[in-house]
Amino acid sequence: VKSDVNNNLHFIGETGEFVCYPVGHNIAIYESETKSQKYISGIEGSLAITAMAVTKSKKFLAVAERTDRTPVVSIYDLKHPQFKRKKFISSNELKKENKEFISIAFCPKNEKLLVTLTNIPQQNVYIW
Repeated sequence: VKSDVNNNLHFIGETGEFVCYPVGHNIAIYESETKSQKYISGIEGSLAITAMAVTKSKKFLAVAERTDRTPVVSIYDLKHPQFKRKKFISSNELKKENKEFISIAFCPKNEKLLVTLTNIPQQNVYIW
């Protein structure tokens, strides 16, 4: 488990039978009953995973990654058998000094809203 990733452990599944956590440049999803793992690979060209969030319904996983240009967030469908990527979030309008999102969270009342916090020196909050 990468300890430098914000919100790095999540129980997912209907009854919490899966554990989701970052390993290197991947997200591992461990099933406790079968003692098996599946992996979601990080985006090619990104430098590191920096933060994770899961919706209250445990349907979607957001993974923030640092790049040399602008930070990115991928949203994955945890109900899909292959954990299909549903959305890719990035913007060229972010300030140049903000290379990573250090924290992300879904709105508990509206899972379509995601908030991100960028790194210092000028921390900014973005609502997507």
